[in-house]
Amino acid sequence: MDSPRAISVITADEIAERIGSGGLQSLLEELPGIEFSRSGGLGGQLVTRGFNSNTGRTILAIDGERYRGRSTLQFNMIDPESIERIEVIRGPASALYGSDAMNGVINIVTRRAKVDPNQDFALSPKLRALQFESGSDMVGGRVELVGGGNGFDILVGAHSREAGDYDSPLGTAENSEYSMPGLDFNIGYSPSGTSRWELSGRYQDVSTGRACGLGGAPGAPHVKVNEDPIIERYLRLSYQGENWGALADSLDAGLYVRDFETDIYNRNAKKPNVTALAHIKVYSPTIFGGHLTAQKQLGDHALSYGGDLFHEAFDGRTRQINKYSSNGNLIGNVDWHPMERDSEMLNIGAYISDDWFLNDQWSLSGLK
Repeated sequence: MDSPRAISVITADEIAERIGSGGLQSLLEELPGIEFSRSGGLGGQLVTRGFNSNTGRTILAIDGERYRGRSTLQFNMIDPESIERIEVIRGPASALYGSDAMNGVINIVTRRAKVDPNQDFALSPKLRALQFESGSDMVGGRVELVGGGNGFDILVGAHSREAGDYDSPLGTAENSEYSMPGLDFNIGYSPSGTSRWELSGRYQDVSTGRACGLGGAPGAPHVKVNEDPIIERYLRLSYQGENWGALADSLDAGLYVRDFETDIYNRNAKKPNVTALAHIKVYSPTIFGGHLTAQKQLGDHALSYGGDLFHEAFDGRTRQINKYSSNGNLIGNVDWHPMERDSEMLNIGAYISDDWFLNDQWSLSGLK
């Protein structure tokens, strides 16, 4: 409420009312300055203030931790039914989040079990959602195990969505089918009324086709691109606490690790007598990172300080190509070979910020 930045929040009720096969992108594109360019049943880029998500100028975060690795699909690696709300800074936020936030920040806050941690321990199975969409015969749903007690709060969910090719008034969008089963969990423990530890994680297995779009034009049957599968593994440990004496009024910290594996299959039949089949392995990146944020009120000064860590190791893609004649005979082969060199990136940052409230009308802010 007090931020001078342009901020939008998509609430849980809005997510429940609007979610469909478009996933998070269909929700985000309703915000001012954001559009979604689809490239298949799941894939596509968000265009934020003129820059798409491939440019790396908008940060996507989950529970405050940076999330990257699959720019055209990473928004769909998250089950919308597992989200509590989505917070969006529409505009530059580089002062707090670094140079890759010059276009904005999208922070996804995941759900947790809402139970009394002092109650007797109990877990209950629940059917969270059932979905059907006629345009692609999409069916989906989510079941959960929810509960807690004796200091614990537990939410474990399993979800799936599967769809065929999308039918539109202009015809069928070939190779736009997808499937995306997955698991996620959020386990919290509160040793006191002012502190909470949390262990959360996710496993996602996505298979999808590209109906034209990035690398798939002009589309089937001339060019057919499938990602089968895209696998994500994610684990995070975090802490939130209050009353840290002279050090801080509140403290928030987290550590996480994530990795991706993708197999891409490309069938190119644009030449009438030759069909090329390429298999690309993208078994990276592997990412670990974390953050520490503390807040302290000193008279009219609201101090916040902390830092974050982000390490990304990218193993270069490898590719194999087989070429076949019109009668199915193998006429050429390029064995497995690297498409680019391995790379590695490490970012470490620290900051301190002071908001000095001079009076009801004026405040002075400083950041280093």
